[in-house]
Amino acid sequence: MRCFVSFTESSAVLLVILTATVFGQGHSFRIAGKCGKPVAGIALCLSRSAAPDGATLEVRNTGPEDAVLNLGIMEWTRQYATAINLALTDAKGKEHHAELAEPTGVIGGRILPFVVPLPSGASLKLPLHISKCIWYASGQLEDFEPDPKKRYTLQAQFMGKGVSQADPDFKGLTLMPYWKGTVVSNAVAIGPK
Repeated sequence: MRCFVSFTESSAVLLVILTATVFGQGHSFRIAGKCGKPVAGIALCLSRSAAPDGATLEVRNTGPEDAVLNLGIMEWTRQYATAINLALTDAKGKEHHAELAEPTGVIGGRILPFVVPLPSGASLKLPLHISKCIWYASGQLEDFEPDPKKRYTLQAQFMGKGVSQADPDFKGLTLMPYWKGTVVSNAVAIGPK
């Protein structure tokens, strides 16, 4: 589902396109499916996808209250869930960490927070591809590229925080009641079957 929202203020128009799917499912999934432990109503559910290097991360609002999440940044046509970090563990127990990649090069437009309202009982699915991540160890970029012939264990973490500053046309984004906390997903095996 794509949602088009238009804001007009001082002749500035913002077109927000949510490419991830947001849908309400009542409260039936609160106990269904494998997820990490919910924190303040937010749970991360990681599952393997059809791609060998891929997984799907579902962010669920299992709580009774609606939530507003700051998932990262967005520019006119793309969203980047930079508030989500990944941990990839190989068969020998070596752990590699990743941040979901931000845009590189020239950006043609404003940079805004990637804000997602998540009503009680709703979820948001994000596709993940470990080959598109920036890997690091001890705070330094790591010269690591996952081997597509090996199996790994993958886990995700979301660190929710507010928006401290926003574009002058959208200062109201700093006033929203953002969900704050840290939540960790279940672990899944990825790689060749």
